[in-house]
Amino acid sequence: QIPMLESDEQQALLSLGRYQGAYQVPTQVVSIAQQISQQAQQTPKASALFDGDTTLSYAQLDTYSNQLAHYLVAQGVSQGDVIGIYRPRSVDLIVSILAIWKAGAAILPLDMKYPTQRVQYMVQDAQAKWVLCDQPSAHFSDDVQLVMTPPHWQDAKQTPLDAMPILSNLAYLIYTSGSTGQPKGVAVSHEAIARHSLLMAHDYGLRAEDSVWQMASFSFDTALEQSLSTLIRGGCLVLHCETLPGAHAWLSQMRAQQITVTDLPVAYFAQLLTELASSDWQAMPLRLIVVGGEALPRSVVTQWFEKGPHAECRLINAYGPTEAVITACRQVITPADKACVRIGEALPERQLLVLDSHQQLVPQGGIGELYIGGVLAEGYWHQAALSAEKFIASPFDATVRLYRTGDRVRWTADGELVFEGRFDEQVKRRGFRIELGEIDYQLSMYDGVQGALSVLTAEGYLHSYVLSDSAEAVDTDALRRILVNTLPDHMIPDGIVVLGAWPMTANGKIDKKALPAPQLQSSTCFEAPTTQT
Repeated sequence: QIPMLESDEQQALLSLGRYQGAYQVPTQVVSIAQQISQQAQQTPKASALFDGDTTLSYAQLDTYSNQLAHYLVAQGVSQGDVIGIYRPRSVDLIVSILAIWKAGAAILPLDMKYPTQRVQYMVQDAQAKWVLCDQPSAHFSDDVQLVMTPPHWQDAKQTPLDAMPILSNLAYLIYTSGSTGQPKGVAVSHEAIARHSLLMAHDYGLRAEDSVWQMASFSFDTALEQSLSTLIRGGCLVLHCETLPGAHAWLSQMRAQQITVTDLPVAYFAQLLTELASSDWQAMPLRLIVVGGEALPRSVVTQWFEKGPHAECRLINAYGPTEAVITACRQVITPADKACVRIGEALPERQLLVLDSHQQLVPQGGIGELYIGGVLAEGYWHQAALSAEKFIASPFDATVRLYRTGDRVRWTADGELVFEGRFDEQVKRRGFRIELGEIDYQLSMYDGVQGALSVLTAEGYLHSYVLSDSAEAVDTDALRRILVNTLPDHMIPDGIVVLGAWPMTANGKIDKKALPAPQLQSSTCFEAPTTQT
């Protein structure tokens, strides 16, 4: 309990974790819906959205969202309600988000690729009474009212509603993987997302001349950062279709749409670097690429500088959990990161603390847990105990809330953060957070399974092991079908192995290194090539 550091050392570390720039978010902010309406008044004819088929100007975006908001209010939607959005990525999805906010409600993004049981759980847990969708779906129970849009609302009033979002009210619920077997909802207020969008628009230097390529699923909070920070600055948001394009198709789209800013998952960015030539990167209008979602390998940084991108294009490594309202810190990648990839320094209105198990400050070079203060989520939806455990008062300032990330980090000598892994069983796969315990919970529900353990290998394979007295009593194909019906695709194991006993270490723990590798099998039949190519 005795601090190991002198008071001046403590103050130096506290200062190290604060934003070092001069930018300040205004003390009084207005909601995202109001900011975009103001932008529509300034540049009504400018292109706001393009999804490959439809273009909406800022005036149309504002008008259509007003109409849908009036329609929702007429259906009984009121302040504080939660409304699900079950729609493909399109201009209509953005209209839906703004309309729900203008009606005073909060959004619950629902990924159309998620299994029925998972979608039903999220809707039920969020207590969503309405779901906006394009057509009827068996995903929803009879007590959920489906709102089909368009065209039912297009005759509604075009004028703004009298009541705009209350800043302290809930803006959105994003569900993340949960260690107890069910996903948990992270609740974020209108003020938090409004402040965050303003600071990200400043940090990325977004402007009206930008065309920003949006590709993340809206069940992933990065999509909100990509979209909202663009629209409040008057840029054009280009919404890509649901399927990721190949490298050369991506390159073609970047050129055709004159994309200047994009945000990519690390794995996809690595694939692009592998498949595209140096000359391809030189011939694009890109000025900023943001990567995030998982650790950025040094090998990818090396490839980036070997490709020789034009000097005007910056690469930023962004870091931040959903609970800290998307991005909390970032690093502009330089050649020095080929030796050690950093997640960088704090963004405005954030504080980063590296603490030990007794919540004492860890000196530079020492590894501790990252705590984030400043703009944070309200907590976990209807989970007060978990919220109290993860969101705590700062031991150095009781007026500041901190979020315990569970991430192992250290300060470098030049005052920037390096990610060193996790303290718990949470892993990242394809940019998504996965609590391995949620997979184990679903496996353990199967008859004959006495225990389950899932691991993510260094190569990125997800393997699951189940314990049973009889291997014949457990059908691994049936287990896989159970998981496919309850978990999203990124949580489905590449292989499942049935064991009669766990391999144990000398001190009685499961020896994960001794677990046998499963025989990975393709889910599709072999199809012979038809031409020499």
